[in-house]
Amino acid sequence: MKLTLLIPVLLLLMIGLFSFANPVAGQNPAHEVNPQQPACVFFVRHAETAADTKSNRDPELSEIGTARAVALADLLEHAGVTHLFASEYQRTQSTLKVLAERTEIEVVIVSAGQMHRQLADLQNLPAGSVAVVCGHSNTVPAMVFGMEGEIEDLKGKTVGKQVLEHSAHNRLFLVTLAANPGAAVKTLELNYGQR
Repeated sequence: MKLTLLIPVLLLLMIGLFSFANPVAGQNPAHEVNPQQPACVFFVRHAETAADTKSNRDPELSEIGTARAVALADLLEHAGVTHLFASEYQRTQSTLKVLAERTEIEVVIVSAGQMHRQLADLQNLPAGSVAVVCGHSNTVPAMVFGMEGEIEDLKGKTVGKQVLEHSAHNRLFLVTLAANPGAAVKTLELNYGQR
């Protein structure tokens, strides 16, 4: 291709990329849903609590846990999140609080005992959705497995009883749902905040 033709083509490509990266004014990119993309779900366990959950069934987050909630918001604030889910406990809701404030998305409460309802909600997400689910050491693995995802390094011998280590608050699992029938579900594990 001649140099005189190459420059206009490069300019058009750059304008196209700039337009793609910058949505129309007034649109919130965090709430956009792309029907061409598969739905994605981030699963995270609640951050550290101020008291042991055996002695206090519904403790608040500790200072470290509050810092971890901020780290989660820092990580996912610009990830295009469209849905937030937490259990009925304040530790899960507080873990998503900063992210909810920054994205202006309401946290939907689904009881930890209603995992089948939670899984149904997630499997019915519109294409292109990005959900964040904050659960517990036992519900996060169960939900990831329920979405046909995978997790390694769990405690427990049987799949139904496997849990995250009690001290593991920094693990984040991204499950990308199959975009079309026959496509594989993909799982990616990330770590966030301090260990």
